[in-house]
Amino acid sequence: MPSESDESQQVTRYSSVVSAVHKRLSRWPAEGLAAYRAKYDVEAQSLLDSAQSNDPAMLNRVLSGYFLTEAARSAGVRLIDTQLESGEFAAAAWTAQRMLDLQPDLGSLRPMLLYRAGLAYHLGGDDKLAGALLAELEKSSADAIGHLHGQDVRLVDALKADLNSPRVAPVTSLQPAIPGRCRLAVRMRRECGRRVIGRCQTLLNRHRLRGGRLAKCRSG
Repeated sequence: MPSESDESQQVTRYSSVVSAVHKRLSRWPAEGLAAYRAKYDVEAQSLLDSAQSNDPAMLNRVLSGYFLTEAARSAGVRLIDTQLESGEFAAAAWTAQRMLDLQPDLGSLRPMLLYRAGLAYHLGGDDKLAGALLAELEKSSADAIGHLHGQDVRLVDALKADLNSPRVAPVTSLQPAIPGRCRLAVRMRRECGRRVIGRCQTLLNRHRLRGGRLAKCRSG
C-alpha cells in the first residue's frame, strides 16, 4: 500500500500492510496500548512458548501478529539473534530497526536493540548506519549494561569494539583457519552445492558473535 508521495501526490514508496498496521498501532495512546496487551498478551505468550527452539518462522509470526505485546518483544530479540547467528545480517538489522522505530516505551530494551542493530549493520557492511546507532547509544544510554559473551559489559564499549573488529568473512576465505571437518565441508560444496556449507557458516558466525574460536567449529 502507498506510504509516501511527492509534492505532486505521486506515490514514491510502498509498504506492506503489516508494516502499515504496526505503524498505526505504535501511535495508539496509553489506554489503547493497555487494552491491546490485556487482550493479546496471554495468547501471544502461549504461541511463543509453543515455538520449537528459535524457529524463525514462529518467532516472526509472534512478532508480526502480536506486535505490541511483551511476548512479541521477546520473540523479536530472539529472532534478531537467530538471524545474526545465521549470517542474515540485513534481516537482523531490519528487524531491530523496525522494533526501534515502532515499538513504544521500550525502556531498558532499547539500548540492547541499538547494540544489535549497530552490530547487524556493521556485519552487513553499512558502517555509516552502524556509526549512527553507536552515536545514539552513546547519547541516550551511555552507561547501559548488557550481558554479552557470558559477562556484563557496557553496550557502548561492546559496540565500539565490534565496529573496530573485522567482519565475518566468507567461509571460503577462512578455509586455512578451519579444522579438518569444516575444510571437508568447503570441499564438498564445490562438488555438491550449497547445502553442506550452510551449517559450517552458521557455526562460524555463532562463534564470532559469542566470542568463540574458529578452532571449535565443526561441520556437524
